[in-house]
Amino acid sequence: MENFKLFGGKLGSFCLSLVIALLLRYANAENTTEPTTNVNFSENQKWRSVYFCLKNKAPNGPCQPKDVLTPVGNLSVSRLELDEYCKPGNCADHIRNNVLKCIFLVMRSHDEIVFRNNATLRVVNDTITHGCATKFSDIYLGNSSHSGGIKVYQKTYLSLGSGLLVFLAIFNNL
Repeated sequence: MENFKLFGGKLGSFCLSLVIALLLRYANAENTTEPTTNVNFSENQKWRSVYFCLKNKAPNGPCQPKDVLTPVGNLSVSRLELDEYCKPGNCADHIRNNVLKCIFLVMRSHDEIVFRNNATLRVVNDTITHGCATKFSDIYLGNSSHSGGIKVYQKTYLSLGSGLLVFLAIFNNL
């Protein structure tokens, strides 16, 4: 009973609990509008930040709706549209300098698979750069044959093995 008097009785304890609950409810460390400021320690956090890069950066530029880069990663620009697409400051620059840069800053890798068509950031960037440099053919990025399935297993076994070693090192000394 002594502790309740410190906070003004039961009503004071209830009010303090309510304030703490409300503060915790609105505490959010994830920035959805500028995902490059997020601390991405887990793979899930990285992928959420990639999603926010695509959601917030891709549509907010000079690109036509059909040219917006999506999580699928497909990109198709006809030869007739290349002049407009590749103009400095237009859609190609927006995708490379804003969208792909945001994803790179979140993932910290050019060669990690980002899009559902198995394309990496390097593949998307090289495709746009080559298409704008030559302007002889369409820019097309469809399904890629590169698979990242083995990488997932390697990362799983690596983290499982290192966790087991740490566990043994800690409890072996007891």
